[in-house]
Amino acid sequence: MKNYYCFAFLLTSIFVFSQKTFSPGYYIDQSNIRNEGFIEDTNPYNSPTKINFKTSVDTQSSEITIEKIKEYKINTDYKYIKYKVDYDYDQIINKDELSIFGVEPNLKQKEILLKVLVEGRINLYSAIVDDAIFFYMKDENDQEPILLVHRKYNLQNRIIENNAFRKAIYEKMKSEEYMLKDFLTINYNKKELEALFKNFNQGVGNFIEQNVDIKREQNKFYYKVFAGISSFSTTYSYNGANDLKAKNNFSNPIFGFELSTVFGRNSKRSEVFTKLFYQKVSIVSSHNSSLGNNYILDLTMNSDFSSLNFIGGYRYALIRIGRNQLFIDGSLGISTIIDGDFDLDYKLIYTGLDNDSISIQNYTYNEYNLTFLFNVGIGYKINNRYAINLEYSTPKNYLTQYISLSSGGFSNLNLIFTYTINK
Repeated sequence: MKNYYCFAFLLTSIFVFSQKTFSPGYYIDQSNIRNEGFIEDTNPYNSPTKINFKTSVDTQSSEITIEKIKEYKINTDYKYIKYKVDYDYDQIINKDELSIFGVEPNLKQKEILLKVLVEGRINLYSAIVDDAIFFYMKDENDQEPILLVHRKYNLQNRIIENNAFRKAIYEKMKSEEYMLKDFLTINYNKKELEALFKNFNQGVGNFIEQNVDIKREQNKFYYKVFAGISSFSTTYSYNGANDLKAKNNFSNPIFGFELSTVFGRNSKRSEVFTKLFYQKVSIVSSHNSSLGNNYILDLTMNSDFSSLNFIGGYRYALIRIGRNQLFIDGSLGISTIIDGDFDLDYKLIYTGLDNDSISIQNYTYNEYNLTFLFNVGIGYKINNRYAINLEYSTPKNYLTQYISLSSGGFSNLNLIFTYTINK
């Protein structure tokens, strides 16, 4: 019963920690009214389509959608301004460059909250739409930001690049100091473009410094707690011939902590993680068979143990829809028993007499060893904070020194609920 109390306590703790973080900022609405207050600090990867805003720390927040936003900024983050801009639709629907054909982009338009990377005579913006990244530029003569075209496409099964963005930037910046050759090696990434536009605007004396905490853009660590239940089974056989089958259900608690970091040049789909977790297991395995000549063999193995486990692994988001994602993961680690009780009852029953006779022997296994474990799983994350996943763990043999138990171990299926403390 203590295990269930512990499990319930951990779940309660998860909900206690589930507090949203709001930071000072503002948004400008469609009537050009500047609204000062606090904005939920989610640091989204894809371009935002809404914000949660409240006028003071203690008031209830309200959701403000992109239709009502003209501009917004969290004080330590980049500014976002809404524009109707072009984007390459082929890069949205085709994640594999071999599936993109033709040198020219397939342009479509939509309203996007563009991130302002550099402000000055020529502004630089970025947008990430369904994991595809686009950059834009705008000067005082442009009504809307201009898409900087970069497109990788398939030409006779070879990947070719359209780097039209280099010439477009040159046409804006060309001067005695900036020649065409200076742009021929510029790559289509935030670091190089940001440096180029910053240097240009500083050179013409028209650079606006933004109050941005650059640590927000770096890969950061995520702290998570998780709890769940496990169904265990055994693959042991006694004396090599008598398989022990488990009678069990999802009644074994598991809980622990995870530290992870997300990366990936564009998509942020990849994640590496480490986990430290505790499992409490109670499982009964048995075997019953007829040996002939009126003898029946009945074996019962009672296993009650607690294990401490440490693993490291890799997680990949197969599908991302906004802040939700379907993911798979795999991990490798070690497991050790911190408290255990393993007993096997050996019963040989003779049924040939009027009164059955029973021979009983009891074996205690009290020496266990460190073992490796390998896990694979699939799960779904909601709002970049809550996740549920189903995980299979291959057999772990803690009793290798006992010759009578062969080809064995404890395998398990875990149903795990995870909460990300800092998203």
